[in-house]
Amino acid sequence: MQREFLQNLGLSDDQVQAVLTQHGKSTNEIKGKLAQAEEQVADLQNQIGDRDKQLKKLEKTVGDNQELAQEIDKLRKENEQTAKDYQSKITKQAKDFAITNALKDAGAKNTKAVLALLDLDKVSVDEDGQLFGISEQLEELQKTDAYLFTPKQI
Repeated sequence: MQREFLQNLGLSDDQVQAVLTQHGKSTNEIKGKLAQAEEQVADLQNQIGDRDKQLKKLEKTVGDNQELAQEIDKLRKENEQTAKDYQSKITKQAKDFAITNALKDAGAKNTKAVLALLDLDKVSVDEDGQLFGISEQLEELQKTDAYLFTPKQI
């Protein structure tokens, strides 16, 4: 969506800014979900490839039952660790995306600069993507380092 298009429709500058802000929020949400889905697909494809390699290796090892039992146990532990790592990665990605959106919503001019001033250990995300522990930090930063944020228009 372009500013000139909206202005040609007769919208004021404030109205144009409000429309673009809302449009940006919805597009960022969609982009984040798409990026997360693409990363999940890539991870799952890698996992399928790993499983195929494991099966081929098991086929070669079938000769001795003791060796097979050890190999299966080893693979089970590796797969459990892979699943934990994958879930951790997805959780971190969701948290990072939610934090970035919160910074944009707060009017941060430079998200990297504001991120450096936040204590992300105090920030958590629930299953619904709701952030906890960031609003207080952002409010404090808007008071102490107001130059990092775009002034809110009333």
